[in-house]
Amino acid sequence: MRDFLLRWKYRWINFMAGAESLNRRVGVENYLAMCAAGKKPLPDAEKCAELATRLGVETRYWPKRFKK
Repeated sequence: MRDFLLRWKYRWINFMAGAESLNRRVGVENYLAMCAAGKKPLPDAEKCAELATRLGVETRYWPKRFKK
């Protein structure tokens, strides 16, 4: 029973956070597409770390410097 409840708990979490994670991915992909087109400079190590954080961390847990 415990495993059943855990499975449903994480299904619910993924269902509720699905749209937000898609929005994070779209933002990062748009930035990288602009870099590839030459409209923005290529990311340095700090910007790469920021992009990785944006992909892997929910918006509510971002550092204040990411929230623009």
